Amino acid sequence: MIPSGYQDRFAYHFTALHNLKDILKYGLLSTNLKDQKGLPHLNIANSDIQLRRSEMPVTCGPKGFVHDYVPFYFTKRSPMLKSVLKSKNIDQNHIIYFAISISQLLEANTVFTSSSANRNAPPDFYSDPKDLDKLDWNTIDSPKWSYPDELRYAKQAEMLVHGSVPLSSISHIIVWDEHVKEFVGPRIRKHAAGLSVECAFDAHFKHHYFNYPYNVRVSAFTGPISLRKKVKKNIDAVLELGCVNPMYESLDEAIQEIKTNFTCIQELKGIEGLKTDNEMHHEDVGAHTRSVVECVRERLSRYDFTPHEENIIIFSAYLHDIGKGPKSRWPDGIQKVDTEHPVKSLPMLKRILTEDVGGLTADDIRRIHMLVVYDDLFGEIVAKGRDKQQLFEIIENKDDVRMLFIIGLSDMKAINPVLISKNIEKLKELRRQAFEYLENRS
Repeated sequence: MIPSGYQDRFAYHFTALHNLKDILKYGLLSTNLKDQKGLPHLNIANSDIQLRRSEMPVTCGPKGFVHDYVPFYFTKRSPMLKSVLKSKNIDQNHIIYFAISISQLLEANTVFTSSSANRNAPPDFYSDPKDLDKLDWNTIDSPKWSYPDELRYAKQAEMLVHGSVPLSSISHIIVWDEHVKEFVGPRIRKHAAGLSVECAFDAHFKHHYFNYPYNVRVSAFTGPISLRKKVKKNIDAVLELGCVNPMYESLDEAIQEIKTNFTCIQELKGIEGLKTDNEMHHEDVGAHTRSVVECVRERLSRYDFTPHEENIIIFSAYLHDIGKGPKSRWPDGIQKVDTEHPVKSLPMLKRILTEDVGGLTADDIRRIHMLVVYDDLFGEIVAKGRDKQQLFEIIENKDDVRMLFIIGLSDMKAINPVLISKNIEKLKELRRQAFEYLENRS
């Protein structure tokens, strides 16, 4: 039997909302079963981790490999979810949870682990519920967001169910908000009338997602769909407000002033001398920005842009990291790695383009937003597994692609030229695919 103190617990499997249709049809399936059935599953997990799991043997119960099992975490909010969200490939409101009672451990097809089965070194595998006492429950239940490595792995102890989990075994489903609940609820009732759908905004379920502590309705991570919406809203606001009394009448005038006085725009002043704890960077944010601009100028000589188009790229290069500032938001004066800095640049862009720089067309404003917010998109697709569809969704023509390619490579070169030499063929192939996408679309 389940030891006293654990009997009312649940374990949780999270997946993309996109997969709900097949889950309603087949239940939750192991990775190997999904592959055997040829199901078009949207996989949001790290590919390197998935390779390790596919080769990791399970040493008790039905045995086999980890990918022969449907995985559940005992913790409500796992560091793996945080990693998935930081990959920028899914919006948090598109993550749904399936909860299963810990009593499933009484079944012969279920085992559990001492920690996550994500490392080269495998965890301990157990099939006797009495071994639940060996897990680090203080860490599993902790609401903290970040942990040292060993605790992070211990927090992600898993319950593994061999083969599949039918909907009849699911206790409840947890979704981001009422909007998602209204979408999921009717579909669930068609297949499992008694299965409840719970909203994460309800106090009891608030620890399943990463949201801002001062507002549980706001995700702490901006996904690709939300980002596109925020960018469009910002562009629309800039166009509506216009720039009536600009400090600079043209991009060229602004660039000439920045060249001699980097801090003439307040957002650039906010990153000047701003140190960073990002070990990839050897310069402060302001110095890195100037290095990127120099790399852009050097690379522009290989292209046939108009002077105005060149100014768009150069100006955007000056602004590409403004979201990492201002210095005043970092208590110790050192900028921490912040995956949200593209979003934080939006209100800054709005101010700059409605107060400081005039003479811009609607397309100029669109391109500046594209280059500032998505400056690292080429690099992150090639080196970090970001979905290339995000590139296809923001480009309107081949010059957009070329501009993003230039600013992306310039950023990489300013950080470490080796990054380009290691990835240049993949970067060029991605550029070719973007051109092909535009040709097929037209």
